[in-house]
Amino acid sequence: MKNFSDWLKSGKPIVADGAMGTMLYSLGVPKGHCYDELNISKPEIVASVHKAYAQNGAFLIETNTFGANRFILEKYYDLGEKTSEINEKGARIARKSCPNCFIAGSVGPITRPLELAEKPTQSEMTKIFTEQIKALINGGVDLLILETFADLDEALIAYKAASAVAGDKPIIVSFSFTPDGLTLTGVEPGLAAKTLIKNGAKIIGANCSSGPQGVLNAIKKMLPMNPDFLCVMPNAGQARFQQGRFIYPHNPDYFAYYAQRFIQSGVSIVGGCCGTTPDHIRAIANAVKGLTVSKPEVRMKPKVYGVRLVKRKRTVSTALKTKAQQKFIIMVEIEPPRGINLEPTLSAIKQLTELNDEGKPRSGDAKGGLPLISPGFNPPKADFRGFKGAKPLCIDAVSISDSPMAKVRMNPLPLAYRIKKEIGLDVILHITCRDRNLIGLQSDLLAAYALGIENILALTGDPPSVGDYPYATVYEVTSKGLIEIVQRLNQGVDGLGNPLAEPTGFWVGVAGNGTPEDLDQELTRLKVKLKAGAGFIITQPVFDLTSFRKFLGRIKPFKIPVFAGIMPLTSLRQAEYLENEVPGIKIPMAIKNELKRAVGNETKVGIAITRDLINQLKDLVNGICLMLPKAKYQLLAEILGK
Repeated sequence: MKNFSDWLKSGKPIVADGAMGTMLYSLGVPKGHCYDELNISKPEIVASVHKAYAQNGAFLIETNTFGANRFILEKYYDLGEKTSEINEKGARIARKSCPNCFIAGSVGPITRPLELAEKPTQSEMTKIFTEQIKALINGGVDLLILETFADLDEALIAYKAASAVAGDKPIIVSFSFTPDGLTLTGVEPGLAAKTLIKNGAKIIGANCSSGPQGVLNAIKKMLPMNPDFLCVMPNAGQARFQQGRFIYPHNPDYFAYYAQRFIQSGVSIVGGCCGTTPDHIRAIANAVKGLTVSKPEVRMKPKVYGVRLVKRKRTVSTALKTKAQQKFIIMVEIEPPRGINLEPTLSAIKQLTELNDEGKPRSGDAKGGLPLISPGFNPPKADFRGFKGAKPLCIDAVSISDSPMAKVRMNPLPLAYRIKKEIGLDVILHITCRDRNLIGLQSDLLAAYALGIENILALTGDPPSVGDYPYATVYEVTSKGLIEIVQRLNQGVDGLGNPLAEPTGFWVGVAGNGTPEDLDQELTRLKVKLKAGAGFIITQPVFDLTSFRKFLGRIKPFKIPVFAGIMPLTSLRQAEYLENEVPGIKIPMAIKNELKRAVGNETKVGIAITRDLINQLKDLVNGICLMLPKAKYQLLAEILGK
């Protein structure tokens, strides 16, 4: 058999194989199983797929090692120690199954574009790629194919790692593009080709994507960069989910037509990716038989391509952020209803804010209001005139939780919108990562901003195990990842760098524990979020001012607004529950003793304790967030009154 490079130079098309995962899935291997591991446990299944493609005209067979790098094997399957074995066996299975074919060692990306967690460093990635590639070479591959890359930097790291150990073995570098013509990280085909060619790559290509049309469009944009050879392996098309399985279009004739177009466009290697089968490869082989790879007569002048991802910083200013720079902020945390009726909650909030000059509600008692608010309740203007050095203040904002304790409640957005529109209060909308994937998170954020919601509290979310549905979870990102998404939306791009019609202008905050058991650990956690772009902190309920002052002293260099959580204590039982069953809350013995002595009068004493805490916090923080037990809004009159 000829040398692979010599075959390319001859101008004869090379037919590559099709999807491995699709075939393994069709043979009964469950989705979610580590397909690469089958090289060890079920080599006969892998071999049968290789043989099927070779028997239907494939001359280039890829090893079953696309995800077989140590990072992925260890992170998702606890198989990191088997990295070399999986790759070497993968190469040997392909060689033994298809002795008359070229064998390409398949190497996929280490990272996933939709993951916003911490990624390996450049040196770590180089080490990871090198380990896999060496094992493939030891297994006897003829060439390497670095495929389905979305991140240009990572593709370049992989190529350099491969070049360092591959000797004279050819290396294909292939990118995956979305229907809008860019990779998931916003890289244009021209830039991808230009960068790799500049660094010595000879064979450039496109694979996966949505189907042949998109791949052909990408190739046309690579051509002006004058690559030596081109390689394409498109998907069968867009998959649909039907009866519990992903189904791709069965379109071999369509693939045959595009195979000829690829060859006519100057492509030397044609195969398939997701959804393609031996039927597709047989159609390709028949279609290109006897053809010679065309060399386009006119190559356009190379253009300078760029990346869409915007990295500029944008200063965000919301009404609440501005107000927090000027005065002590009072906000109240509320929960959306466990049903569809917003009116009781809205009525309660209106009672606290729609005041006439005498401090009484303009609208009278809330019609159909909350039973927790006693009949005839007329809250006075919220102020601190009875406190040392204080000035009259009103409620400035409402902080609305998002299914706290993982229990089903209405999405907070409708309530946030109506409070903002009908009452005129600023709103902080809680967004948790627990219940939404990355698409849903961004969709909800855009909807919130379109409805006038500018302030976000980014939360990972209480674990489902504590709520009504212990197995219902998404958690694609943590609060740090959510902050990063918000900052990108503020720059006018989505989480992957694709442009939006307009940028958002969110002020995003995070939750913090002001009295943690391990202060250093808490500060480390907060620093990560502040670095990601968090603009304020709302703490858990504060009772221990000695510990809280230490926290504030350590956080002071960050110059970030801090709003202290305040939860009125109405009984000794409540205090004992919070301290012993809610993580991160400390209640000093002095407070518990006061409540213990106040049998029968605990609520009154608890309110006095709360007022004293607020008075002491007035000169320490930028504001408070009142977290009322069981939505007892009537406590506000006594806490914030004269």
